[in-house]
Parts: sequence; C-alpha cells; structure tokens
Amino acid sequence: MKKAVHIHNLQKATKNHTRFHNYFIKYVRAHNFEWLPQAALASLEIKAASGPIFDRIATAIDQSDLRSLENKRLGFVCEKPWADEILFAINKEKGTIDIRVYPGNTKNQGWHLFTQDGEPQFKKEIELGDNKYNVLKNYHTKLTSFQKYFTSIDFKDDAIIAPLYTRDNFMKHSGRKKRNNGDWDKLEKLFDIHFKSEFDWKKDADWKDKVRGSGKSQFDISFGYELIVRIPYSEFQRRDSNKNDLEDLVDFLEEVNKQMSSLFKK
Repeated sequence: MKKAVHIHNLQKATKNHTRFHNYFIKYVRAHNFEWLPQAALASLEIKAASGPIFDRIATAIDQSDLRSLENKRLGFVCEKPWADEILFAINKEKGTIDIRVYPGNTKNQGWHLFTQDGEPQFKKEIELGDNKYNVLKNYHTKLTSFQKYFTSIDFKDDAIIAPLYTRDNFMKHSGRKKRNNGDWDKLEKLFDIHFKSEFDWKKDADWKDKVRGSGKSQFDISFGYELIVRIPYSEFQRRDSNKNDLEDLVDFLEEVNKQMSSLFKK
C-alpha cells in the first residue's frame, strides 16, 4: 500500500492519474483503512501537509454513511434538493478547514430556494459540539454553456444597492438566455440597476470577452450562493489522534453534514 499510495501521489502531481489507482485505494479505504500508510491529523501540520490531510479526511468520509465525491474533490453529497455537494478546502493561511456549500447552483436547485417573496434566508451560525461558527455568505451568479461553467459574478451584500436575489428576479431572469431575443440586454440592465457603481460587475465576470465577444448564442444563468464555515484545523486534530481509530472524526463529519444541510431556513 505504501508503494500504491506513492505512485498515486506522483500521478496526481503530474496530472496523469489512472482510474485503477483511484478505485483501488478507495476500495482499500472502505475495506480496511488501517492498511493505508496514513498518519492521524493530530500529527500533521496544516502548513506542510495538505496531501496527507486531504487523504485522511477522505478516508474518514469513506468510513462514514456519507457519499463521497468523485473527480478528486474532497467532500460529500448534500442530500438536499437546493444543493448538490458539501466541499472541504484546506486553508493554510487561516489555519482552518473551510467547508462550503453552493445553494441554488443550478436553476433547478433555485426552485427550492425561491419559494416565497423576497430573498431566501440562511442561518448565520452553526453549532458543532460546544462551539459556534459563523456562516459567511457570498453570492455566486453562475453562467454555464452546455452545462459547463465559464464565468460568474461573485459579490457580497455591500456590492448591491437593492436585493438582487428575489423570487421575482429569479423567475424572470434565471435559466436559459439567448443573444438574439434581447435576453442579454435585459440582464445587463438588471445588473446595472442593482450593483453599486464602484463594483464593476462586467470586469468581475469578464463580460466583454466571455459573453459578448465569445461567439456564444446562448447560456444558462443561476442565482446561487456560496456559504462558508471556517473550522479551526485544531478541532479536526482533536478528533483524530489515533491513526487506527477514525470513529470520533467520522462522527464529527456526520455532524458537519447535518449542520450544513440545515442552513436553509426557508
């Protein structure tokens, strides 16, 4: 297993990974994680060990009842209709594990958010164990072409004059937008009205090159959010001190899932 993991890490570094190694290591994780050459998080420093931390959390996810993600992303499936996944990122600068969820990342998800007049409401904090953590909210207006992301407008509350994400705007402006029937002009007018002059939304989205000058005849737009909870890495370390025992870390991840899946207040 040391040899298999070593080769797997080399392949990831050179972006030449194979499905065989991915599936083989994933299988071993589920069968007996103690066979893997992994250290507990308590012995891994966040500023020097992103790969081993990633692998250790991935192993804990595979040992839980959560459904892990594919395509080399760290996280698990969100079992709610308003979001697809809950993602983990190692934030070396802040010494945290950042947990993200993207409600309304597609128009179909948006139907489950924009059920009432006004803007959807989310919790401002969650509780894990004896600690409370703030929920950071950003707006993520995503543009896709043939279901592939190509740009977005990302902003916070201080960038807008009046609420942009309302049920009325969602109903009128989300979904498929065509160049030749005036849809793009309507979007530009909508954004110009709602964004403050100091926030250059066209520059943020590279609107000139990626939209107007792209040659596209249509795209899909969704009114989504980025919700972030930053948990000190020490909290993960406290729950994983024995490399042969993942029970406490697994329980913590399942509680994270429960809290992140209940952020939408309706």
